[in-house]
Amino acid sequence: MKIKIRKSKIAYSVVFALFFLWIMTGCKSQVSDMVEKEKIVKVRTIEAVKYPIIIKYYGQLEPEEIKNYAFKSGGKLEQVNVEVGDVVSKGALLATLDSFEVDLGLDASIEQLKMAKLDAEKAQETFNFYSDTYEDMLSLYSAGAVALNQLNEAELQKEIKSKDLEQAQKKKQQAEIDLGYKSKTVEDTGLISEIEGYVAEIHYKVGELVPQGYPTITVRSLSQIAKISVTLEDIKKIELGDKTQVKIDANSYEGQIAHIDLIPNQATRTYGVEVKMDTSESFILGQDCHVEIEDESQEGLWLNINEIMNDGADYVYVVKDSRAFRKTIETHEIYKDKVRVTGLESGDQVIVEGKNALIEGYKVIVEGESNE
Repeated sequence: MKIKIRKSKIAYSVVFALFFLWIMTGCKSQVSDMVEKEKIVKVRTIEAVKYPIIIKYYGQLEPEEIKNYAFKSGGKLEQVNVEVGDVVSKGALLATLDSFEVDLGLDASIEQLKMAKLDAEKAQETFNFYSDTYEDMLSLYSAGAVALNQLNEAELQKEIKSKDLEQAQKKKQQAEIDLGYKSKTVEDTGLISEIEGYVAEIHYKVGELVPQGYPTITVRSLSQIAKISVTLEDIKKIELGDKTQVKIDANSYEGQIAHIDLIPNQATRTYGVEVKMDTSESFILGQDCHVEIEDESQEGLWLNINEIMNDGADYVYVVKDSRAFRKTIETHEIYKDKVRVTGLESGDQVIVEGKNALIEGYKVIVEGESNE
């Protein structure tokens, strides 16, 4: 009986020892599980730097110059030498009016001028004769050879012929002016292109009556500009001659501001700005483009755009006392792949690698620092 009791005690001792060992092993496992995890990260210490501010606008391509050619006198359209889409050079004859009537007027003016010249020559000869006669009579009167009334008569005739000469010369001048006008009218029966470009529109057909001053042919220049609408806030930052980048599709072209409207658009309250591009390439009119204008440099804290995270608000993680802390930021101007931010302080260590799956308060190990 004693032997059985002794065996039972031994069995209980073994079971108790095993149970105690199992408990201790479980506790150690839990303690091990409670050891805080650490995440390896790379940081970049941010400092205040300066980058240029880029003003960006969406725009469209337009011809640099549009010319509407009109006849200075009305008439029947006799000939059109171009078609829509044709490229024309400076000085090219675009169209002509029927010049029959103006040619008749020109011929008449030429004849009138010839007659006026003859009349003026005769009047000059007559005046010269009576002027010489007066001088002779004056000498004779001084010598007592003629009476005073004879001298007065000679002087009167000289004055009359002087006025006749003056009238003849005025008629000659008027005839010359009329001939010049008629000659110009004949010249104006032809429309001459003042620029190199292409024909955009032809407003009348051959044989139709063209009113004076109404556009007959429209020519657009080959050179093109980018046109943008700029807000009042930004218009104060730009000037004529400022350098720009014009982006069309995947290509970028240098340019400069060539014109700034002084009066805003009444509907949009924006100012029209024209950018001349340094390229000989031809583009589709109305094609979309993006214009970037470099403004003065802005000092501040700048981050690479890919360093910023967003879950409805822009934020980054910074390291403080070996732990990751979230900081909400606001973004401002953009320069290339960088953006100026507020909400951080100079000297903050921003986590740039290993930031995914971080939770605020995580313990981190800074493995290295990024210089970019």
